[in-house]
Amino acid sequence: MMIYDKKIGIYFSTKINDNDFFSGFGTKKTKLKQIVGRDRRIFQLKQIHSDKIVCFNYLNKQEEGDGMYTNDKHVVITVQTADCVPIIYADKKKKIIGISHQGWKGTQLRLTQKMIRQFLNLNSMIKDLRVAIGPSIGSCCYNIDEERLKIFKVEFASYPQSVFDIHLDKPFLNLSYLNYLQLIEMGLNKEQIDFFPFCTKCHEKHFYSFRRDGLPIKKEMTNFVVFS
Repeated sequence: MMIYDKKIGIYFSTKINDNDFFSGFGTKKTKLKQIVGRDRRIFQLKQIHSDKIVCFNYLNKQEEGDGMYTNDKHVVITVQTADCVPIIYADKKKKIIGISHQGWKGTQLRLTQKMIRQFLNLNSMIKDLRVAIGPSIGSCCYNIDEERLKIFKVEFASYPQSVFDIHLDKPFLNLSYLNYLQLIEMGLNKEQIDFFPFCTKCHEKHFYSFRRDGLPIKKEMTNFVVFS
């Protein structure tokens, strides 16, 4: 279940958060240092719309990539979004956390599935994973051109056509649902996954949106996960 904590301005998943794990999907109200404390080190990659995954350590502060994981209990790992899909991962048995940022390119490159494979490489078991898909642009607002539509139809030919929609003769893509289906394809079941239902572009009060606000992007939401 996704819950909004209006006191600190985050949405969080009850599938992730418990006595050992603390995470949140940011809104316009989120002030991360006030939430996690100033003694926690906050780590953010230079996001490049890729499928590159980084293991956190204190030497790679300026590294590029769009996914990361760690078992370090003293660091907060984050991604920034303003319509792209933020996803938080946790292995509650082996005590590993991860987070990733999927725009259209990261989704097409199957970054979500590569994150799951990274957990499996660390000897995680599918049944022990919990995943939360955060606020992103919805299929109501994410129209794509014919060239991009063709790329996705080729890459995800076996997926339900409901990931695409047509409004006023224009193709639209459901990025969140497409990432959800990638998780299902990796063997997770729906009970292991939380899914945020609202569109960042539509909900201007809570979220920044690249599609709504345009360039330059002045502010983004901060999404995070850390050990409690």
